[in-house]
Amino acid sequence: MRRLALMCAVTLLAGSWAACGDDGNGNPSGDTTSSNDTTSTTDTTSTTDTTTTTDTGTTDTGTTDTGTTDTGTTDTGGTDTVTPACEDDNSAGTEAAPAPLSGVDGQTYHACPNVYDYFSTTAQAGEILKISMIIDAVDPANGTSGGVDDLDMYLYKGSVADENEVDFSASEDAFEDIVYTVEEAGTYILVVQEYDGSSADYQLVFSKATACSADADCTGGEICYVGIDDVTLAAAQECRSYATPSCGQSTAEDAAPDSHSDATAKEFSAIATNGSFSGKICDSDIDVFKVDLAAGDTLLANVAANLPEDVFLVASLVAPGGVVFDVQDMSGDSNIDLNEFFAGTAGTYYVYLDLLDFRDAPADVDYTVKMSKAGACRVDGDCPTGEVCGLTLPVNGPVLVCNAEKADECGSDTDNSRTNAQALTSGTAVTGQAACQGNMDWYKIELNDASGKNNLSANITWTTNDDMDLYVIGPDGVGLGAGWYGGGTEQIKLQAVPNGTYYLLVDLYAYDTEDGLGSGNVTYSITATASAGAACTNAASCIQGGTYDDGQSADAMNQLSCNTGSGVCEQRGPVALQSVDPGAACGDDSGIFTAGVCTHGGICAAATCITFCQEQADCDSDFGGTGKAQCIIGIFTNDLCLPNCNTGAASTQIWGDAQCQELFGATCDAGSMSCNLQ
Repeated sequence: MRRLALMCAVTLLAGSWAACGDDGNGNPSGDTTSSNDTTSTTDTTSTTDTTTTTDTGTTDTGTTDTGTTDTGTTDTGGTDTVTPACEDDNSAGTEAAPAPLSGVDGQTYHACPNVYDYFSTTAQAGEILKISMIIDAVDPANGTSGGVDDLDMYLYKGSVADENEVDFSASEDAFEDIVYTVEEAGTYILVVQEYDGSSADYQLVFSKATACSADADCTGGEICYVGIDDVTLAAAQECRSYATPSCGQSTAEDAAPDSHSDATAKEFSAIATNGSFSGKICDSDIDVFKVDLAAGDTLLANVAANLPEDVFLVASLVAPGGVVFDVQDMSGDSNIDLNEFFAGTAGTYYVYLDLLDFRDAPADVDYTVKMSKAGACRVDGDCPTGEVCGLTLPVNGPVLVCNAEKADECGSDTDNSRTNAQALTSGTAVTGQAACQGNMDWYKIELNDASGKNNLSANITWTTNDDMDLYVIGPDGVGLGAGWYGGGTEQIKLQAVPNGTYYLLVDLYAYDTEDGLGSGNVTYSITATASAGAACTNAASCIQGGTYDDGQSADAMNQLSCNTGSGVCEQRGPVALQSVDPGAACGDDSGIFTAGVCTHGGICAAATCITFCQEQADCDSDFGGTGKAQCIIGIFTNDLCLPNCNTGAASTQIWGDAQCQELFGATCDAGSMSCNLQ
C-alpha cells in the first residue's frame, strides 16, 4: 500500500516549511545583517577589543577597533556556525497535560529534537482509533531523512510512564498512520516524536469508528464496511453510514437492492454465467458477492480489471464470523486471486470490492470476477461420484481440486481426467491433438523396467504463437515437474524413477488473439519415451529439463530425492512439519501444486494444516466439526490436532495409511482413527 499512501500524502501536503530557527528565508534568527566574524571570539593579540567578545545579535557598527586590528578585519558574509535552539510551538500538550486528539484536525504542529508532543482521547472497547500524520514539505517519493524531518507516532494505553504501548507507526515515509481496535476501555495517549534529531511541521487527522464483523453489529442504519479507508489507506472493517451512489449501478450486482455489505450481498451463482461475472464499480460504490462452502471445500476466486492510471481496486475475502482472510489491491491491467483452500469452517464467504479513484473526473470501472468451489484431491477416487480430480489454474499456481468433468470444447476426445487419460506408447508421437482453454488433456504411460529404475522423457510441440504448458504427475497424484516458458515446445525429463503409472497434462494457458483460433483448437503433438534408467547419485540427477520460471530450469522444483542405496529417485518426505502463520500456504510436497492455506496456522503436513490445540474443542473448531481431528497431547513439544484416518486409503477421513507412513512411518489405527505413533 505504500504507493497509495504516498499518493495520498501528496494530496494532503499544505503550506511551506521554514527550517527550525529560520526566519523563513534561510537566515539565522540572531544576526540582523548578512555578515559575521570568522575569527574566534577573542583577538589573537594581547589587546582586547573594546567591543564584547561575542556577537550581541545587533548590527556591526563598522567602527575600527581601538586596539590592534582583528586578524579577520572584515566579516566574510558567512552564516553563524552556532544554530539557535529549536523553538517549540507549544501547540501540543505535554506528558502531564496532553492535548485532546479530538481537536487536531486542520492544525499544524512543529516538532523539535528531544521535545515530544502528547495528545489523548478516551475510547471504549471495540472502537477503532484512526490517526494519520502528514509531515509537511517532504517529497513523498523520496521519504523522510533521519535528523532532518523524520517523525514517528506511538500510542499508549494509560500514561506513557506505564510503558503500555499498543501500536505505533515509525517508517521513513512522509505519511504515518495508526489504526488500532481498542481492546480495553480507557484513556489512550498519542506521542509524536522526532527521530535522530529531526524537526518538522506536521498535521494530524483523527477519527473514531466502531469495529464490526457483520451489519448486525451496527446501529442506526449503518453497514459493516469492508475495504480501504480513504484517509489512512489501511484496511478497514467498521460501521459506516451508506447511501446508494449515483454511479456504478448499471450491472446485475446492483440491481435493486444494490450489493454493498454482507446483508445485501448477491449470491454469486445467481448472477454469474459459467462461474464468471462482469460488473461496474466507482469510487463511491461497494460491490459484495457471497458463496456458501462446506467444511473442506476449496474456493477459487479471481478478480481482473484493466484500470486507468491513478485508480486502484481493492478486493477482500471474508470468512464466516467476519474474519478477513485476505486483502489485495490491483492497478493497471492485472488480476488477483482470493483463494480459500480446504475451508476449515462451513458457512457463507464474501468477496468485497472497493475502488480508490484519484483522478480529477472519477468514472465507472469495469471488472470481472470468477469464482468456483471444489474439494481437495490427488486422484479421481478422492472426489464425489460424478466428479474428477482436475487441475485448476489460479494466478498463484496450479491446484488439484474436484470438479465436474467437462467435454472438450474443441476436438472430439474424452481425455479430460485421470480416469480417462489417453495411453501413450513409448517413443510414438500422438499428433493432431486439439487444445482448448478451460480443458486439460490427460495422458498416461506405464514405467515398468525390471530394474525398477526408469527414465521418462516427454515433450509437446505446436506451431502457433499460443502459450502451452506441460505437467507431469506421479502415481500417487503428486506433481513432479512442469514446463511453462517454452516457445513452440515444452519438455520434462525424469530419471531413475520407480515403476508405476505417470500422467502428463497438457494445458492451453493462453491463446494468441491474432491466430484466429478464438479460445482453442490449437493443434499439438505429444511424445513420451520410457527407457531403463541408471542408478541416481543425487537429487539433481532425478529430474532434468522443463522450465517453471523465466530462465530457470525445473531442478528447483525437483521433489525427488536419490536413495543412494537403491539408486532409485523417490518422492521426498514432506516439505512440511514446519510452523506456518495463519493464512500461510501449505504445499502438497511437490513444489508445483499448491494444496492449501493454513487458515488457523499451525503445521503444514501431507497437504493438511495441522493446528495447535489445548483441548479437543480447538480441533473441532479448526477442522470444522467433530470426528475430523484429534488433539494429541505432547507431540512435537506441542499439543497438535492430527486429522483422523482410515485404514487403507483415505475415504471418509482426511488421511489414510499413506499419510501416516509418510509422516510418522506408521499405519492408521482403525480403532482410534489416528496414526499409530508408538
